[in-house]
Amino acid sequence: MSESPFLYYSLKEDTLRFSGIGGVQCEEFIHIVRQRALAAGKQRDNDWIIDFVTSCFIGDALRFHTTLDEEVRNNWWLLQCALLQRYPAPEERIVDYRNFAPPNPTIPSPAPSPRQGLIRVHIEGSQSVYYVSRARSSTWIGCHMVTTTKTEALRVELVQSGIDLSKLKIVGHTDVFDWLGIIWFQTDPSFSTTSCQFSWLVGVQDSNLSCSAGANPKGPIRAAIWNVGPSPGYALSPTWKGDVDKSWKLDVAVHKTGRGVLPVANFKSFLSKEGDHWDAATLTFEPL
Repeated sequence: MSESPFLYYSLKEDTLRFSGIGGVQCEEFIHIVRQRALAAGKQRDNDWIIDFVTSCFIGDALRFHTTLDEEVRNNWWLLQCALLQRYPAPEERIVDYRNFAPPNPTIPSPAPSPRQGLIRVHIEGSQSVYYVSRARSSTWIGCHMVTTTKTEALRVELVQSGIDLSKLKIVGHTDVFDWLGIIWFQTDPSFSTTSCQFSWLVGVQDSNLSCSAGANPKGPIRAAIWNVGPSPGYALSPTWKGDVDKSWKLDVAVHKTGRGVLPVANFKSFLSKEGDHWDAATLTFEPL
C-alpha cells in the first residue's frame, strides 16, 4: 500500500500506524489516539496511552521517537508537543476533513479487558515461567511468593476502580483479605530515583485498614494500585498514587531463594542497600 498524508488505519485489523509523513498525519494520529483512550476509559491513564502509542510508530516517526528524552517519551502531554513541533502544520490546508475518518466513521473500541486471570511474573534473565502464588511467605509473613506450578497460582479478577487504577480481587479467598495490594514497610515512603524503600505484595481487606502481613510493615496499605496495559500484553504495573495528582510506577523485586514479591520505589537503589539477593521482574495479566 502506497503512503499518503493520512494514517494507515485498518478496520479489519484494528491497527493504527504513524509514519511521520507530515503535520496533517500527525494531527490525525493524535486525534485517533485520544478517541481510542476515551473509548477504553483510559483518557487520564498516561501509562496506558504511552504503551499504546509506542506500538504505533514506524518509519521516520519511529526514529524520531527513539531519540527523545525518556521524560518526553513517558509523558503523553510532552510527547504530543514534541510530535506537533517535529511535524508542523502545513502553510495551507487543502484538506477535506470528511476524509479523515476511515470508510466506516465508527472507530472500533479496543476489546474489553479480560475479567479473570493469573499474574505472570517475568524474572529478568530467567526462561522459567513464574506466577504469583496463592501461598504466602513465612519469612516475610503474609507476603505473596512466586511459583512455577500453574495450579498453585493465585487467581484474580480485574475490577475497575475510578478512572485510573484498577483493583485485583482474589478469587476463592479463604480469609478476610479480598484484594491483592501492597503495604509499605516504611511509614512514609518516598519515590525518588535514589529511594530504596519497599513494600510487600499482600492480601488487603476491603477497608484498606488491614492486610495479611505480619507486624513489621508499618506503612500505608492500598488495593487500588494496578495499571493494566492494552492487549495483547496486558502489562501489569503496580502504581502508587499520591494525594495530589501525581503517581509513581513501582519496580518489582523477587527474592532469589525465598521467592517473596516486593514492589519497590527503585530497584537499583533497593539492590544497592539490600544486597544481591533479589532479581528484577515485571508482571503481566494472563487471561483465563
